[in-house]
This record gives sequence, structure tokens and C-alpha cells, in this order.
Amino acid sequence: FGLPRDLKEFLLTVFRRADKDKSGSVDELELRDLLLMLNLTPPETSLALLREAIDIASGPEGLKFQHFVQFLREYLETDDLAAAVFSNATSTSRKPSRS
Repeated sequence: FGLPRDLKEFLLTVFRRADKDKSGSVDELELRDLLLMLNLTPPETSLALLREAIDIASGPEGLKFQHFVQFLREYLETDDLAAAVFSNATSTSRKPSRS
């Protein structure tokens, strides 16, 4: 994934916590919880695109960790995923929705 070890461990822990059925992937409802755990609130249009990407990349099994990391990079529009994720996850206020 090309992630720093501490970031990968953090994201994997949050991903596993959101994966309530322990399937190794997250469905749409689990994904919403996962994003909220990271203090991210994407607009409905982003979630619709992500649903399509899940269907294409993962099929009915849901979103795997590697695809989630790709989504985060694109959504946060940064290659410095560590700074973006850790600043959002430790923020006390929600990230404003983007259109």
C-alpha cells in the first residue's frame, strides 16, 4: 500500500472495527460507520460513486482494505495520507461535506 507502518496499523484497526460481520470487507453501512470513525462525512454524491466502485472492484463481497485506502487517497486529494487521516481522526469537529 505504500503506507507508513503506524498509519497502516491505525487504518487497519479502524477498518476491522467497522467490519462488524468479520468478513474482511465492508459493505455500504459498515463503510458509513468507518468514515464516521475517521471523522469524515462525504456528501451523498461521493458515496454513490464509491458504491459503484465497490461493485466494480469488489463485487458483492464489499470493499476490501486496499480499495478503502485508494478511496481515502482520492477523497482526501492528497498523497500525504498520514497527515490528512491523523488530523481528521483527532479533530473534535466534523469535516465539512464536499460537493
